[in-house]
Amino acid sequence: MKNEWQRYIPLWIKIGILLILVPLTFVYSIPWAIQHALHTEYSGIDLHAYWYAGHFFRQGVNPYVAIMYDPTPDYWIPGVPGSGDPDRQDYNRAPIPPVHYLDGMVADTQPIAQALIMPPAMAVPLAAILGLTAWFSWPNARVVWIVINLLLALIMPWLFFVSLPKWRSIFILDLLVIAFAFYNFYGVRHSIVVGQQSLVTLALLLGALFLMRRNWLLAGICLGVGLSKYSIALPFLLFVLYERQYRVFITSIVVQGLALLAMEQLESGSPLGTIGAYLKVMTVYSSQFGVHLAARFPEGSKVSLILNVVLFVIVTGLIVFWIVRQKRSSQDYNSESLKPLLLLGGITLLVFLTSYHRIHDTPLLIFYLVPVYLTLIRPETLQSGRYTKVVLSFLLAATIGLLIYPTIFGQASSLIGLPEQISVCLDLPENILTLNMLVMLGITLWLLYAKEGFATRIETKFNLSLSA
Repeated sequence: MKNEWQRYIPLWIKIGILLILVPLTFVYSIPWAIQHALHTEYSGIDLHAYWYAGHFFRQGVNPYVAIMYDPTPDYWIPGVPGSGDPDRQDYNRAPIPPVHYLDGMVADTQPIAQALIMPPAMAVPLAAILGLTAWFSWPNARVVWIVINLLLALIMPWLFFVSLPKWRSIFILDLLVIAFAFYNFYGVRHSIVVGQQSLVTLALLLGALFLMRRNWLLAGICLGVGLSKYSIALPFLLFVLYERQYRVFITSIVVQGLALLAMEQLESGSPLGTIGAYLKVMTVYSSQFGVHLAARFPEGSKVSLILNVVLFVIVTGLIVFWIVRQKRSSQDYNSESLKPLLLLGGITLLVFLTSYHRIHDTPLLIFYLVPVYLTLIRPETLQSGRYTKVVLSFLLAATIGLLIYPTIFGQASSLIGLPEQISVCLDLPENILTLNMLVMLGITLWLLYAKEGFATRIETKFNLSLSA
């Protein structure tokens, strides 16, 4: 049977989109990522925290306690002069040279650090794995991590696809459109440049999604390691509970607990001390600029607090109400339904908007891209009117476009001569991405309720349910 949605997204439009995305990937996105990753001092800066911490692991010292040792911590604290300076010679517990690397290089003098010293922001399991890069000198460790991130970005959409119900029945052109849209995300190439851990965390979460109904133990281990970057793994943990995958949930918590217990083998490796360091790190990073809603207002603004609370209460209420309605109607999980993945996307967007996140975390918005796109191209999953589908498809295209090129408004405002203050505001990708995520959250919630009473009544009231 011919896909009804072909009336609204004809084949030639999909081919046209792909003919834009594919050249954009190879001509712009990949060269941009490689150029900035190899030729700027800022490149790899987020890996450096774990590379440096790995030296403490090598010497049998708990890096969380060592790097944050008072009264003069070895990591950067905003407002503390001299903190985080790799040229400072008065470190309390700096790695002791000489340090021999597998690539033949030797660090025989202080400082071992090669860039600004930041505290390891992730929990132990993944931090210890990334700490293995300390067996290579910094230039080589950075290049190795860039290559790994490029490969992870390449396989990420396909790892998601194979986790989908009946993914083989999805038109290959749709899969390619999704994949190449993801490859061009600004957040993906930014994550590669700064050596972030968002891509490896996303890979672990997608691995857990793929294994969840195949091997609960491996899924739990993947999720447990992924929980190390708790700021972006939390929505998936909640999704696992919704899916009633309790063994996966418990295993992931056990993985984190065992990692804390293993730290006791290190100097100053007390689990409670390490947890205290986790909390201290959170206070350092949570005040930084990002894509969350509060970052759009002055620090401590009551307006941002009120908006955060209102958004959290409304969206949480809608999500909980949807879950309760599902249970009341005795609708058990349908393996062919995209609704649970829409729920995951909605929770992800809510967490991103209401708590500290930065641009390099936005590859996680693949949890929005995939279920929304596939819901719109499957008419059996969306019983909406013609105009509703057209509007949603345009909004989807616009949100994807802004995920790829968030500074387009700023550049356009400069060309037409808008005042500098407005141009600067529009040119900040964080501002655009925050507004974009609000629209994305609205789309996701609408589709979540597409077959529910709210959406149906609104469509009828505004005469949007005309027959296709």
